[in-house]
Amino acid sequence: MHLDIVVYEHAARCLDLRPWTVSSDATLLADAHHAAHVRYGHAPLNLGIDIYNIEAEAYGARVDEPLADGLPSINAHPCTDLAAVLDLHIDDWSQAGRVPMLIAAAQRLRQTLPEVPLRIPLCGPFSLATHLLGLETVLMALFEDPQTLAAACRHLALGQERLIRTLHDHELSVSLFESAATPPLVPPDCFTDIIAPCLEHLCAVARHPALIIGGDTLAILPDMLTLGAGAIICPVETDQAAFLDRLPGDDGPMVRVNMDPAVFAAADPQRACTEAGRVASLIQDRPRCSLGSGILPLDAQAGTVQAVKDHLARI
Repeated sequence: MHLDIVVYEHAARCLDLRPWTVSSDATLLADAHHAAHVRYGHAPLNLGIDIYNIEAEAYGARVDEPLADGLPSINAHPCTDLAAVLDLHIDDWSQAGRVPMLIAAAQRLRQTLPEVPLRIPLCGPFSLATHLLGLETVLMALFEDPQTLAAACRHLALGQERLIRTLHDHELSVSLFESAATPPLVPPDCFTDIIAPCLEHLCAVARHPALIIGGDTLAILPDMLTLGAGAIICPVETDQAAFLDRLPGDDGPMVRVNMDPAVFAAADPQRACTEAGRVASLIQDRPRCSLGSGILPLDAQAGTVQAVKDHLARI
C-alpha cells in the first residue's frame, strides 16, 4: 500500500530554512520542494508554503513575518464589509502579488523534476472571503446577510477563475482549498446554497481538480460528491468509517483518507505505523481510495515517515 505525502511548510525545513524565508523566493521555494521530493519521493508536488494567503495578499491583505518558525499569516484584512469585497478586481493575475513568484518557481521545478506532476494550491471563494474580511465577519454574514455574502463569493469565484486560466496559460494545474467552509463553522444548508455553486463552477474551470475541505465534512459529503472534483479528502476530523460507507461504489472522485498528521512530528515510528494501519484497514477493498499523510507538520521526522512507508509496503 502507498502513502500519499503532502508537503507545504515542511519543505522549508528540508533546506533548514524558516517558512517565511522560503515563502517569497522563487528559487528557494522550488529548491525546497525539490529537496522534499528527494527526501520522500512523493507526487504530485503542491507548490506553496502559506497557501491560503496568496490571493488575499494580492487583493491587499498584509502578510506579516511571524516569530521564529511560525507560518506567515494575515494580520490586516483589506476589506471592512461585503461591499468592499464586491469592488475587488485584479486585471492581470500574472503580475499580482506572489503569483509571478509561484509561476517562476514552477518553471524552475519543471526543469529539475520534469516528470513529476505539479499543482498550484488555490483558495476556494468562501475561504478567501474569510481572509479578506476576517472569519467572524463572514460567519456573521451567513446569518445576517446571506444574499450579499453569496454575491461576494460569486464575485471572488470569478476572480479565481481568471487566476486559474492564467495558470493554465502557463500549463499549470491547480487544487482548491476550501476548509473554512467546513461544518460546524458553516451549516450544511449554507454550504449547499452559497458555497457549492461557486465550487462547482471552479471545478469545471480547473478541469476536475483536487478539492480539499478539512474538518468534519460528513454532513456536506453529498454536495462534495456532485461538484465535479477529481479528488477529495476524507479528513481525520470526521467519522471516516461513516464517510467511506456513503461513497458511491465505482463512480465519483478519488478519495484520500488521511492519517492524523501529528504522528509524524514525533520520533515514534510505532505510533505512526499503528495510525497508518488504522487507515489502511478502512480502505481495503476500496480501489478509489488512497492513504494520505495529511499535511506534514513543519518538524515532521523523516525517519518516522520512512517507517510508515516501509510498513505500508509490507501490507
